[in-house]
Amino acid sequence: MYFASYLPDWCVAVVNAAVFWSCAAVLISEALMGAVAKIWAYIAFLLIAGCVAGVSSAPDFGEPLLVIWLFVSLLTVVGTRMGYGFLQSQAQRNGETVKPDQRWLTWIAVFAPLLLIVAFFELADGVVMARLVFLIGAMCLTIQCANWPLKWAKGQGLIIMTCVGVFWVPIGLWAVVLELFDLSPPSFSSTTHAPIMGALSSLIMAVMARPHARRTEAGLTTGPGVFAAFLFLQIAIFCRLADAVMISFWVWVLAWGMFLVTVWPRIDAPIPRPIFSGTRQKRATIQSDH
Repeated sequence: MYFASYLPDWCVAVVNAAVFWSCAAVLISEALMGAVAKIWAYIAFLLIAGCVAGVSSAPDFGEPLLVIWLFVSLLTVVGTRMGYGFLQSQAQRNGETVKPDQRWLTWIAVFAPLLLIVAFFELADGVVMARLVFLIGAMCLTIQCANWPLKWAKGQGLIIMTCVGVFWVPIGLWAVVLELFDLSPPSFSSTTHAPIMGALSSLIMAVMARPHARRTEAGLTTGPGVFAAFLFLQIAIFCRLADAVMISFWVWVLAWGMFLVTVWPRIDAPIPRPIFSGTRQKRATIQSDH
């Protein structure tokens, strides 16, 4: 970022694309070793995202909403699957079943904008298209999350953290919609932090906390330090949305510093499998007489 103005455009483009392409390379290696077929959809998405990230690094690129929508699409597909999956697992742990998630709303939120762009490309300008794109996404995800069995998040801190991260996606989309309709007081640069800074950072911390948690009969549990760090992270997000940049910066550093201190004693331990299930309690060893 610092040397971007001193480097040739192609070099900056490659660096921006490499973030996504390196993730795609990891998934390709997993797919070649026999991973499920659905992984190819994520590989295709990451390859396309790398191309868009590279193109968007050009000095004359004037479509920041395209990049935002790309990130939001990834968070929507992955985040909603995780959030509902954890709620469903908690319900099954208590011997109850829940109705299936309305995944079709996810795909409408992701792919309907593409259809609209093709259909109305000659009929509307960029602002009108952006309004339609983000309005459809906000409405679909709001309806989908409103129908989740949220009662199973009660008392489950890690599930609450994940759901908060997912909820930042529709909240951020509504913030962008208000901005596009000239109804939002914050500057656009602050508004766009809701779907990206809010959802992305919250989901990252929620997911990173799970391998260090402990599995109990009631579910995964973790210490108060993780929840305190997550709370400060949310404060930093709200401060950034309020344009309190320096306060947001220091609270952000505090949040991740607290999180690092909390998980550091176990950060070099073997990663449990499956990774989202937390540390298993050690089983009693039965010695054989033979």
